[in-house]
Amino acid sequence: MADTYLSFLRSPSESALAHDAALHYITTTTSIHEPSAIIKHFQTQDKVVKKKSEIVLSSFGTSDGAVVETDTTFEFVRGGGAILPQMDDNMLADSVASLPMVGQALSSPVVSN
Repeated sequence: MADTYLSFLRSPSESALAHDAALHYITTTTSIHEPSAIIKHFQTQDKVVKKKSEIVLSSFGTSDGAVVETDTTFEFVRGGGAILPQMDDNMLADSVASLPMVGQALSSPVVSN
């Protein structure tokens, strides 16, 4: 599962997502639901914040889920996008930052008691 998730991060496609897929930015409480909306979000973000590099620090996968930790370098082209949504364009234009990112992929719904 970790290899599948890493492949998706390198080249996001709607066909790789489940029909009930969701993307959540925990720090900004932003959520995007449905595969087509998630891919559209990635395409829009790519015009605002460019991913320059992504180095996998650690990954763990099972048959039904994966967690991947990366050191990701971004170039802020026009504002902060979903990563820094309230930052002014003038504060970030042409800035480059490396941020730790954690992603989780599940192939089955999470059930909690």
